[in-house]
Amino acid sequence: MNTTRSLESMALQAFMDPSEWYIFNEQVQEAASNFPDITGVLAIGSLVQSFRPPAYFSEPRRTGSLGMAYEAIRQPERRKIFPNGNSDLDIWIAVRDTADSFKAEKPLNLGAVALLEELSAGEVQRGTRQWHNKKWSAFGGYYKQPNFYPKSFTVANDEDEPWMASRFTSILEQSLVKKIPDFVERVGRFTDKKIPGGFLEVRAFPESTYNLRPDDVMMEEGIKDRQPFPRIADEQWIGPDHASYILYNSDRSTIYPYVLDGRILGERIASYMESRGDGASEKSYGALLIKPDAIQRNQVSIIREKINVGIASFAGKIVVERLLHLSPADIREIYPSLSGQDLHDATEYLTEGQNLGIVVEGHIPEEGMIHELSQIKGVRVGDRSEERLIEGRILDGAIRDLLPLPGDEARYARILPTLFKRKVDPQHRFNAEEYSYYSRNLAHSPDNIVELKGLLRVIAPELH
Repeated sequence: MNTTRSLESMALQAFMDPSEWYIFNEQVQEAASNFPDITGVLAIGSLVQSFRPPAYFSEPRRTGSLGMAYEAIRQPERRKIFPNGNSDLDIWIAVRDTADSFKAEKPLNLGAVALLEELSAGEVQRGTRQWHNKKWSAFGGYYKQPNFYPKSFTVANDEDEPWMASRFTSILEQSLVKKIPDFVERVGRFTDKKIPGGFLEVRAFPESTYNLRPDDVMMEEGIKDRQPFPRIADEQWIGPDHASYILYNSDRSTIYPYVLDGRILGERIASYMESRGDGASEKSYGALLIKPDAIQRNQVSIIREKINVGIASFAGKIVVERLLHLSPADIREIYPSLSGQDLHDATEYLTEGQNLGIVVEGHIPEEGMIHELSQIKGVRVGDRSEERLIEGRILDGAIRDLLPLPGDEARYARILPTLFKRKVDPQHRFNAEEYSYYSRNLAHSPDNIVELKGLLRVIAPELH
């Protein structure tokens, strides 16, 4: 049990007295003891944070554009100080890792730094559908995945949604009704929530994905985007001295704060931001991958001309051109944030024939190089305006404006209804035939520095 703070330092004292708080702790521990896979239980949020959070809770620790991008996601100002009618008690359960969840920590860190690079460079903005989709692509395969939970925990707590910890919650709620009914009555009287009901906001996550939490931001169309983003789970965000309270610790945990010197999830995100700084390089390299469909359909010469015209604006020059037979390992380097079906589809596509790797040199910052090559590449067909979708292929635009290629007009026309539907409902799916055509998009350029370094390693390791 946490012994560093008392109930009197928390807003939760508005609902219970010290003896009830002691019983509450006991009941959480008894409930947790029914589940051998639980390694710890944490109360967090406005009801348990200290009335006077330390200055470092709200002050940015990391400066520069990457630090500002992370702070926009962390949003310390969202934390309320005093309880109100909408208050609830957030309880986060940590469960032991499975083999699959343990392997998630590295790609989560990698995806986070990649998207922070894009945010800081202005390639994407929070609150847009593009930001929502990029988070889903990078983290969706690791968030609320039943196979990441121990089988015994899912069997006991709903195999479809084990993160809801339904059996644990039920045991705890019933024990509170029996043991501290006055507290339960106060909750119902002073808030819009009840016990049983929504007052206890219980969620369970494997240890290695414990820091993957919703990035609450309102999108342009007035819909809340709750796709997750990894946090740096250090004392600033989750510290038990001021922001959380350890209700149960099995002594089997591997992560902070259950182990004070344990793994700090997201620590590699922090170290990456600190190492990057904001200094511009005197000389930078960028890269483009010309894909098999462009080579097979004789589009290389016109694409190369577009590249030369585009890089002339910053006095860039092509310094490497190599035909590549990509392996699955190469594709994981090029697309470090892809996983699951998306990675499978990319691998199948890019290994079906030769690719052409092009490296560009220029005296601009890396972020500027990424932006310039992205402009030369152009947007995906699905990101075109409705007018551009109807217009089809044009020769005086970006590389991807060359789609549809000559002879593909009928196939292009057949996917237009789906593209129009996706403008209204981004979750509307392509069928297999539509996606097979849509995914062939001539060229790839990195969206961020993480992807850039991967592509450079594949095309020209001597430059990396």
